[in-house]
Amino acid sequence: MKPKLDKEGGITSIALSNGKKLLAALGPPIRLELHMDPDGMDWYRTKVFYDDGSTHTFTGLGWGYNGEGPRGLATFCTDNDVPLPLSKIVALDNKTQGVSWAWPE
Repeated sequence: MKPKLDKEGGITSIALSNGKKLLAALGPPIRLELHMDPDGMDWYRTKVFYDDGSTHTFTGLGWGYNGEGPRGLATFCTDNDVPLPLSKIVALDNKTQGVSWAWPE
C-alpha cells in the first residue's frame, strides 16, 4: 500500500525522502518517466509506477543541467536500480515539452 508522503513543492530533499518511503513500502519502481512542462507550476515531473499499480509524481527531481535536482534524480535512480547515471541526466533535454526519457524504453 502506498505510504503517506510529504508535499514536495519542487524540493529535492523532500522528493528523496518520499522516494525512500516508497521503496520501503512498495519496492523499486517498474517504470520511470521524466516529463517536462515549462508552462506548468512544476516544470520537472518524474513519474514512477509500481508493481501493485501505485504511481507517484515527484516534483523535486530534475535533469538537463548540473544541479541539486539532477543529483537527486541520480540518487533516486541508484537507490532503485534504474540505469540512469548523473552524466546522462545532465545531458537530457529539458527544453522540449513532453516525455524526456523513460525506463524501460
